[in-house]
Amino acid sequence: GDKAYLQELISNVNSTPPLTDTQKSPRVVLCALRHDLAQIEMPEDVQAAEQCDSAPHVGVQARPRACVADRQFLCCVVRLATEKEPHRFVELIAELQARGSLKRHGLVPLLVGSSTDAYAEDIKSRLQEVAPDSIVLTEFMTGKQLALQVYRRARLNFHPPQYDAFGMTVVEAASQGCPSVVHAGSSQGTVGALDLLCGANEAFSMDYSTGISSLADKVEAVLEDPEKIQVVGAAAASKARGWTEILNARALMEPIPETLAAWHKLKGRDNMCGCNWTMCKLISMLMI
Repeated sequence: GDKAYLQELISNVNSTPPLTDTQKSPRVVLCALRHDLAQIEMPEDVQAAEQCDSAPHVGVQARPRACVADRQFLCCVVRLATEKEPHRFVELIAELQARGSLKRHGLVPLLVGSSTDAYAEDIKSRLQEVAPDSIVLTEFMTGKQLALQVYRRARLNFHPPQYDAFGMTVVEAASQGCPSVVHAGSSQGTVGALDLLCGANEAFSMDYSTGISSLADKVEAVLEDPEKIQVVGAAAASKARGWTEILNARALMEPIPETLAAWHKLKGRDNMCGCNWTMCKLISMLMI
C-alpha cells in the first residue's frame, strides 16, 4: 500500500546524518469521520445491539432481528470510475439475483452514481439489466444525505475495489451502523479503511481475487446471519465515531515539536544533504 511504498522510498535515501529505524517508519494518520456525520444520532438498531451487548443474559431469540430486516438496501457508494471497479458490484448483484438471494433476503440493490460519462452510464444500465428492481441515485448527494437516506437504510455496503488508498465511504457507512464488505486477504490489493476498522467484527473482509461465484457464496453466508450483521454494524459504528476530527488533529500535531527541533539543530547547514535529511525526517513522521 501507500505506507509500504513510502517506507521503501525513505529507506533508499542517502542522508546526513543517517536516518534511524524509527525515522524510516512512516507515521500514518488515518482520516477521521466528519463532525457533521458524527453528530447524527446513532440509529435505533445500533442502539438496540449495544443494549444486547450490555445485557449478555438476554437470549438470542429475544434479540431485535427486525431492525436488520428494516434495512432493505445492498448499496455501493463509490465514484463510477474504472479504478473503483464498480463492475464488481454489478457482477455480484447478477450472481445473487440468479440465485434468488436478493428476493429471499428482501434486498434491493442501490447504486449511488452522479457521474455521467460513458463508463458510468454503462455501469448503471448493466445494473438495471441484471436487477430491474435496483435503484440508481444519479443526483449528487452530500455526506449527510448519504448517511440519512442510504447508509441508515442499508444492510450492507459493498466496497468494490481491490485497492483503495482509504475508502472514506466505508467509514461513513460504518458510522450509521451499515457494515461493509471489503477486499482483504490477498497480495493483489488492500483497502486503507481496514486500518481503522481493524477489529475482528468491524467489517466483512473477503478475498475478491477468488472470483464472483466464491464472493457471492461469502456474501450469502453473511446475509444468512442477521444477528452477526447487527453486531458488526454496531462495532463498526462505535469505531468510526470514536476516531474524531479532534483526535485526528492531535495525531497530526504530535510530530511537529520533534520535527522543529531537528530543523533548528540543522539550522545553519547550508548544504543539500542537510535539507534532504530534514525533509525525509518530516515525511517519515507525518503521512496523511
